[in-house]
Order: sequence, then C-alpha cells, then structure tokens
Amino acid sequence: MNYHFVSEERFKELIEQGAFYEWAHVHQNHYGTLKSTVQQELALGHDLILEIDVQGCLQVMAQDADVTGIFVCPPSRENLEQRLRLRGTETEESIRVRLNNVAKEVATAYQYDYVIIHQDWSVEPRALEIAAEEVYAIISARRLE
Repeated sequence: MNYHFVSEERFKELIEQGAFYEWAHVHQNHYGTLKSTVQQELALGHDLILEIDVQGCLQVMAQDADVTGIFVCPPSRENLEQRLRLRGTETEESIRVRLNNVAKEVATAYQYDYVIIHQDWSVEPRALEIAAEEVYAIISARRLE
C-alpha cells in the first residue's frame, strides 16, 4: 500500500469522521490506516500485513477478533539504539524519543498473539529472512484455523 499525506487539519477531520481503521500519534507524527483501504483489500480476498505501532495494533485487535497481532522487536534496547545510530537518518532527539518509547511498547507485547525477535544482523546475517519466515509461518497457521 502507498502512503498518503494530508494536513494535520485534514487528519483530524478524518478522525472525527471515523474514517480510520486505526490511527496514532507516534514519534511526533500522526499515522493512520483508512477503513476504506482495508475493506477494499479484504473484499479482494487479500491478506493484509499492517506495519503499525503499538497503539494502532491494539486498536485494531480490540475492534476485530479476526486480527492477529504480531509484535516484532529487536533483541535488546542497546541493539535498537545501535541500529538507529548506524542508519544515520535520525537526529539525536529522534533517537531519544524512540528509545524512550521502547520500554512502553515492549510492555504491551503480552497483549499480542505472537512475538518475533528480529535478530542482530551482525550475529545472524539472515535476520530479516528469518523474521519474514516466522511471519509467513504465522499467516499459514492462521489460515488453517
């Protein structure tokens, strides 16, 4: 799916209209998934993977019993900090904001159906492939229910 950018005013209007399947204010930005987009994809018979934050996922899980929550996290807080710094795309303030949110987010992991630890690439070069395989295994298992 594609990103669609709207003004803060328009985003608030969409919230008031109940247009979002989920939405949240995260890392100093607003993010949301439109209900119309989700409904359109589901009507076509597609499985959806929403890459959303904790607030959004908990909203979706609360309103739809068919949703499977998968919490993906780094092996440690230190590892996450190292990843953020190595990307070279984050400001120091942005890194601080993200790291301050980590503890709160990890504390919600017990509310999810599954937890995947995204291994450190320096230790496991296939880390991303392994995490993707785990997600695929969960989707395959859910289809059998």
